[in-house]
Amino acid sequence: MRRRDLLAGFAVSLGLLSGCSDQEGASAENDRTGDPTTDEGASNSTVSETASTTPPETAATDASSGGTTTTDSGESARAENEDAPPTGDSPTDAAEGVEFDLETGEPRSCGSTCRVVPVTLTNTGSEDARDVVVTMRAEVDGEELDREAKRFDRLDAGATERFSMRSSFTVSEGEKIRSAGGLTLDTTVESETESQTFTDEISI
Repeated sequence: MRRRDLLAGFAVSLGLLSGCSDQEGASAENDRTGDPTTDEGASNSTVSETASTTPPETAATDASSGGTTTTDSGESARAENEDAPPTGDSPTDAAEGVEFDLETGEPRSCGSTCRVVPVTLTNTGSEDARDVVVTMRAEVDGEELDREAKRFDRLDAGATERFSMRSSFTVSEGEKIRSAGGLTLDTTVESETESQTFTDEISI
Protein backbone atom coordinates (compact mmCIF):
# COMPACT_ATOMS: atom_id res chain seq x y z
CA MET A 1 0.00 0.00 0.00
CA ARG A 2 2.73 2.39 0.88
CA ARG A 3 4.50 1.53 -2.37
CA ARG A 4 1.47 2.46 -4.46
CA ASP A 5 1.22 5.81 -2.72
CA LEU A 6 4.83 6.55 -3.45
CA LEU A 7 4.35 5.65 -7.12
CA ALA A 8 1.28 7.88 -7.39
CA GLY A 9 3.14 10.79 -5.84
CA PHE A 10 6.02 10.28 -8.23
CA ALA A 11 3.65 10.29 -11.20
CA VAL A 12 2.09 13.57 -10.08
CA SER A 13 5.55 15.12 -9.74
CA LEU A 14 6.42 14.03 -13.27
CA GLY A 15 3.18 15.60 -14.56
CA LEU A 16 3.95 18.91 -12.90
CA LEU A 17 7.46 18.88 -14.27
CA SER A 18 6.13 18.16 -17.76
CA GLY A 19 3.66 21.11 -17.56
CA CYS A 20 6.40 23.51 -16.56
CA SER A 21 8.58 22.25 -19.38
CA ASP A 22 5.76 22.86 -21.93
CA GLN A 23 5.20 26.44 -20.71
CA GLU A 24 8.91 27.19 -20.86
CA GLY A 25 9.05 25.80 -24.42
CA ALA A 26 6.09 27.96 -25.54
CA SER A 27 7.68 31.02 -23.98
CA ALA A 28 10.91 30.34 -25.77
CA GLU A 29 9.04 29.83 -29.06
CA ASN A 30 7.32 33.15 -28.61
CA ASP A 31 10.64 34.79 -27.94
CA ARG A 32 11.99 33.38 -31.22
CA THR A 33 8.99 34.12 -33.48
CA GLY A 34 7.78 37.33 -31.81
CA ASP A 35 4.32 38.23 -30.55
CA PRO A 36 2.04 39.02 -33.55
CA THR A 37 0.31 41.74 -31.58
CA THR A 38 3.63 43.31 -30.65
CA ASP A 39 4.90 43.11 -34.25
CA GLU A 40 1.75 44.80 -35.62
CA GLY A 41 2.06 47.59 -33.09
CA ALA A 42 5.70 48.06 -33.98
CA SER A 43 4.81 48.13 -37.71
CA ASN A 44 2.12 50.74 -37.15
CA SER A 45 4.54 52.79 -35.11
CA THR A 46 7.08 52.64 -37.96
CA VAL A 47 4.48 53.77 -40.51
CA SER A 48 3.47 56.67 -38.28
CA GLU A 49 7.06 57.70 -37.83
CA THR A 50 7.64 57.55 -41.63
CA ALA A 51 4.56 59.64 -42.35
CA SER A 52 5.52 62.19 -39.72
CA THR A 53 8.98 62.63 -41.23
CA THR A 54 7.52 64.03 -44.47
CA PRO A 55 8.23 67.79 -44.39
CA PRO A 56 5.00 69.81 -44.17
CA GLU A 57 6.37 72.23 -46.75
CA THR A 58 6.64 69.39 -49.33
CA ALA A 59 3.11 68.19 -48.66
CA ALA A 60 1.73 71.72 -48.92
CA THR A 61 3.59 72.31 -52.17
CA ASP A 62 2.26 69.07 -53.68
CA ALA A 63 -1.30 69.87 -52.65
CA SER A 64 -1.20 73.45 -53.90
CA SER A 65 0.68 72.94 -57.20
CA GLY A 66 -2.53 73.27 -59.23
CA GLY A 67 -3.57 76.41 -57.33
CA THR A 68 -0.18 77.98 -57.98
CA THR A 69 -0.67 77.54 -61.75
CA THR A 70 -4.11 79.16 -61.58
CA THR A 71 -2.74 82.11 -59.61
CA ASP A 72 0.03 82.66 -62.15
CA SER A 73 -2.54 82.66 -64.98
CA GLY A 74 -4.66 85.20 -63.14
CA GLU A 75 -1.68 87.48 -62.54
CA SER A 76 -0.70 87.19 -66.23
CA ALA A 77 -4.24 88.11 -67.33
CA ARG A 78 -4.25 91.12 -64.99
CA ALA A 79 -0.88 92.25 -66.38
CA GLU A 80 -2.20 91.99 -69.95
CA ASN A 81 -5.31 93.97 -69.03
CA GLU A 82 -3.12 96.66 -67.45
CA ASP A 83 -0.96 96.83 -70.60
CA ALA A 84 -3.89 96.93 -72.88
CA PRO A 85 -5.17 100.28 -73.93
CA PRO A 86 -8.31 101.58 -72.17
CA THR A 87 -11.61 100.96 -73.99
CA GLY A 88 -13.37 104.03 -72.63
CA ASP A 89 -13.11 107.63 -73.81
CA SER A 90 -10.06 108.19 -76.00
CA PRO A 91 -7.95 111.33 -75.59
CA THR A 92 -8.48 114.11 -78.12
CA ASP A 93 -6.38 116.96 -79.39
CA ALA A 94 -9.17 119.51 -78.94
CA ALA A 95 -7.99 122.87 -77.64
CA GLU A 96 -9.52 124.39 -74.55
CA GLY A 97 -12.41 126.74 -75.30
CA VAL A 98 -13.16 127.75 -78.89
CA GLU A 99 -10.61 127.56 -81.71
CA PHE A 100 -11.13 127.82 -85.47
CA ASP A 101 -9.46 126.32 -88.50
CA LEU A 102 -10.24 127.83 -91.93
CA GLU A 103 -9.26 126.63 -95.39
CA THR A 104 -9.94 128.27 -98.74
CA GLY A 105 -10.21 126.42 -102.04
CA GLU A 106 -9.40 127.40 -105.62
CA PRO A 107 -11.35 130.58 -106.61
CA ARG A 108 -13.95 130.13 -109.35
CA SER A 109 -14.76 132.80 -111.88
CA CYS A 110 -18.24 134.29 -111.82
CA GLY A 111 -17.41 137.02 -114.38
CA SER A 112 -14.47 139.13 -115.56
CA THR A 113 -14.48 141.05 -112.25
CA CYS A 114 -16.02 138.45 -109.91
CA ARG A 115 -14.60 135.50 -108.01
CA VAL A 116 -16.21 132.87 -105.74
CA VAL A 117 -13.97 131.34 -103.06
CA PRO A 118 -14.92 127.99 -101.38
CA VAL A 119 -14.41 128.08 -97.60
CA THR A 120 -14.25 125.29 -94.99
CA LEU A 121 -14.58 126.41 -91.36
CA THR A 122 -14.11 124.01 -88.41
CA ASN A 123 -14.41 124.58 -84.67
CA THR A 124 -11.43 122.56 -83.40
CA GLY A 125 -11.95 123.66 -79.79
CA SER A 126 -13.64 121.83 -76.92
CA GLU A 127 -16.53 124.31 -76.54
CA ASP A 128 -19.34 125.39 -78.86
CA ALA A 129 -18.90 128.73 -80.66
CA ARG A 130 -21.87 131.11 -80.65
CA ASP A 131 -22.67 134.14 -82.81
CA VAL A 132 -19.99 133.30 -85.36
CA VAL A 133 -19.21 135.94 -88.01
CA VAL A 134 -16.89 135.24 -90.97
CA THR A 135 -15.65 138.38 -92.76
CA MET A 136 -13.56 138.14 -95.92
CA ARG A 137 -11.69 141.21 -97.21
CA ALA A 138 -10.09 141.36 -100.67
CA GLU A 139 -7.03 143.63 -100.76
CA VAL A 140 -4.35 144.73 -103.21
CA ASP A 141 -1.20 146.37 -101.85
CA GLY A 142 -3.01 147.04 -98.54
CA GLU A 143 -6.02 148.62 -100.23
CA GLU A 144 -9.36 147.00 -99.46
CA LEU A 145 -11.33 146.37 -102.66
CA ASP A 146 -14.28 144.31 -101.40
CA ARG A 147 -15.74 142.78 -98.25
CA GLU A 148 -18.31 140.08 -97.56
CA ALA A 149 -19.58 138.55 -94.31
CA LYS A 150 -21.50 135.42 -93.28
CA ARG A 151 -23.09 134.66 -89.92
CA PHE A 152 -23.78 131.45 -88.01
CA ASP A 153 -25.74 131.29 -84.78
CA ARG A 154 -23.70 128.38 -83.52
CA LEU A 155 -20.79 126.14 -84.51
CA ASP A 156 -20.49 123.14 -82.19
CA ALA A 157 -17.15 121.80 -81.00
CA GLY A 158 -15.72 119.60 -83.76
CA ALA A 159 -18.35 120.75 -86.27
CA THR A 160 -17.56 121.98 -89.82
CA GLU A 161 -19.33 124.45 -92.11
CA ARG A 162 -18.70 124.63 -95.88
CA PHE A 163 -19.75 127.71 -97.81
CA SER A 164 -18.58 130.20 -100.47
CA MET A 165 -17.51 133.84 -100.26
CA ARG A 166 -17.88 136.14 -103.26
CA SER A 167 -15.72 139.12 -104.17
CA SER A 168 -16.60 141.62 -106.93
CA PHE A 169 -14.45 144.37 -108.39
CA THR A 170 -14.74 147.29 -110.74
CA VAL A 171 -12.86 147.34 -114.04
CA SER A 172 -10.16 149.63 -112.62
CA GLU A 173 -9.81 147.42 -109.54
CA GLY A 174 -9.48 144.45 -111.85
CA GLU A 175 -6.60 146.19 -113.60
CA LYS A 176 -4.87 146.72 -110.23
CA ILE A 177 -5.30 143.05 -109.38
CA ARG A 178 -3.81 141.94 -112.71
CA SER A 179 -0.91 144.37 -112.32
CA ALA A 180 -0.20 143.02 -108.80
CA GLY A 181 -0.47 139.43 -110.06
CA GLY A 182 -3.24 138.60 -107.61
CA LEU A 183 -4.88 139.74 -104.42
CA THR A 184 -4.82 139.06 -100.70
CA LEU A 185 -7.77 137.58 -98.84
CA ASP A 186 -7.88 138.36 -95.11
CA THR A 187 -10.64 136.31 -93.46
CA THR A 188 -11.54 137.02 -89.84
CA VAL A 189 -13.62 134.56 -87.81
CA GLU A 190 -15.21 135.95 -84.64
CA SER A 191 -17.42 134.46 -81.94
CA GLU A 192 -18.47 135.49 -78.44
CA THR A 193 -15.13 134.32 -77.01
CA GLU A 194 -12.66 134.02 -79.92
CA SER A 195 -11.33 136.01 -82.88
CA GLN A 196 -8.84 134.70 -85.49
CA THR A 197 -7.64 136.01 -88.88
CA PHE A 198 -6.47 133.83 -91.77
CA THR A 199 -4.55 135.21 -94.79
CA ASP A 200 -4.43 133.71 -98.30
CA GLU A 201 -2.74 134.92 -101.49
CA ILE A 202 -4.66 134.12 -104.68
CA SER A 203 -3.96 134.86 -108.31
CA ILE A 204 -6.58 136.25 -110.68
